[in-house]
This record gives sequence, structure tokens and C-alpha cells, in this order.
Amino acid sequence: MGAGAGGLVRGGSSSDRGQVEEPDDRGNAFRSDRRSARTARDRAARRRSRKGSGHRSDTSRSGRLASVGRGPWLAAFSQWIEQKVDLPALFGLIASWLTNAATSFVRRSAQELLGFLLTFYLLFYLLRDRAAALETLRGLSPLSEAETRQLFGRIVDTIHATIFGIGAVAVTQGALAGPMFW
Repeated sequence: MGAGAGGLVRGGSSSDRGQVEEPDDRGNAFRSDRRSARTARDRAARRRSRKGSGHRSDTSRSGRLASVGRGPWLAAFSQWIEQKVDLPALFGLIASWLTNAATSFVRRSAQELLGFLLTFYLLFYLLRDRAAALETLRGLSPLSEAETRQLFGRIVDTIHATIFGIGAVAVTQGALAGPMFW
């Protein structure tokens, strides 16, 4: 025989099978019977589950419910579920997925909030100090004064055309689609 969990399994006669010498807290070896220890643990677990739930339920050695209700179909269904579905693994996968989804949600929310705050922070100062910002850009431009003035004029025209174009498309879509919902 090999090593047991926490102690050495003693070899020898068939009457010694299942007997284990395990060290206690002080290092002294004592004998215990694995089967009796396992059944004692199972009985204690059953008592705890009966006390905690407030009603009496039968549990098997593996901790699964032996009879779920009074109806035979429910017991048969629970037995089928226990045979076909690995519930601990399934719940582990669900918990893992929920953890990953929550982490991703929090991360994306924080990024969006930071982008939102940064946008309005910069927009405030650019609108407030527009003249100083334009003068700084004109000073940094490698173009001549006339070319820089022409470039800034085209940028302003492009911005106005974009805003008016979006507005015109919205009005046209509303005029065409509005009568359909009338």
C-alpha cells in the first residue's frame, strides 16, 4: 500500500486495511479508520444541513439530495439532472463568465467616463480661450501668414458645411418619414 492523505498506510494483514497512522498536532502517531472517519464526517454534514435548512432532508454520501420532494417525478428529474449535468462545473463556468463580464463592464465604463470628462474639460478651455489658442496655432504653423489665414478659413467653412449638411439631412428625413407615421 502507498501513502495516505496525511499519513502512511500500514501494510500487513487484511485486518489492518483502512488503518492509517497519522500524526497529530504534536507529531505523535495515532491510528484511525478511514471509513469510520468518512462516515462520521458525512453524518456531521447531514446534521448541519438539517439544522441550517429548518426542515429535514435526506442526503447521500456525496452530499447530493436523495429525495427532493414528495412527488416521484421530481425525484426522478433531480436524479437525471445529477447524472447528466455536472452542476459544480456549470456553476463555475457561469461564475467565471459573470466575473469577466462585470470586469469588462466596469473597465469600459471607466474609460467612457474618463473620455467624457476629458472632452468637456478641453472643450471648456478651447471655447473660453479660443483667440489665444488660434494665435498659438498660427505661431506654430510653418506656412506663411496668407496661407495660414486661408487654411483656417477653409477649416471654418468645412465645419459650418458639415453642421448645416447634417441639419438639412435631418429635416429632409423628417419631412419624408413623418407622413408615414401620421
